[in-house]
Amino acid sequence: MDIAALLEQLAQMGSEANRKGMARFAINTEKAWGIPVHRLRSLAKTIGKDLELSEALWQSGFHEARLLSFFVLPPAACTPQLMAERLSQINSWDLCDQACAVFATHPEALQIAMVWCQKTAEFEKRAGFSLMACAAVHQKKTADKALLPLLNIIEQHATDPRRYVYKAVNWALRQIGKRSLFLNGAAVQSAFRIREIPDKTARWIASDALRELTGTGVQLRLAGKSQVKQNASIA
Repeated sequence: MDIAALLEQLAQMGSEANRKGMARFAINTEKAWGIPVHRLRSLAKTIGKDLELSEALWQSGFHEARLLSFFVLPPAACTPQLMAERLSQINSWDLCDQACAVFATHPEALQIAMVWCQKTAEFEKRAGFSLMACAAVHQKKTADKALLPLLNIIEQHATDPRRYVYKAVNWALRQIGKRSLFLNGAAVQSAFRIREIPDKTARWIASDALRELTGTGVQLRLAGKSQVKQNASIA
C-alpha cells in the first residue's frame, strides 16, 4: 500500500472534535488527527499484516499512524529490538499501552517487562508495568507462578509519584490479581504490604487495587473460573 495515500486517508478520517477529546484525556495531540482507535483497528483489518508498511507508518511520526503501525505489525516481526527502538520514541500514554497490548503476546514479554520497569524515563517505565498488565491477560498458557516475581517489582516501585507510572503500577497489580484465585491472594497480600508504606502514592495504589480485588464481582468470577477448571480436570 502506498504510504502517502494512506497518510492522506488517515488525515481525512480525523476530526477536531475527537482531537480535543483526546486532549481532555491527556493524550499528546501535537501530531494527531483525532481518529478513534476502533476506526484504526477496522482499517488495520482491511490492510492486513505488513512489516514494511508498519515501519513507514511509524517513521511518519503522526500519532494515529503510529497506532496503526502496531495494528498491522506481523507477530513474527515483533522482536525485542523493535520493541526497544519504538519504546524510546513513545510520547503518549495511550500509544504506550496500545504498543504493550501488541507486545504482550511475545514469549519473553514478562522478562522484557521486568527490564523496562527499571528504566528512568516516564513512558519507558510505564511500559514495563503496562506490559505486565497486558501479559497477565494475554499470556494464557503461562503458569501463574511465573507472575509472582512481578508483584515484588510492583512493591518496589509503588512510591514513584509520576502519574503515568503509578497508574500503570496500579493497573498491573489489579490485572495480575484478576487472573486467578491463586494470584488474587498473592496480589491482595502485596497490596496490603504496599498500603503499609508511609507514602501517599503507595497508599492510593494499594487502596484502589484492594477495592477491586476484594470486591464481590471479582471474587465470584474467579471462584467460578476455578470451579470450571476443577470440573474439567475431573472429567
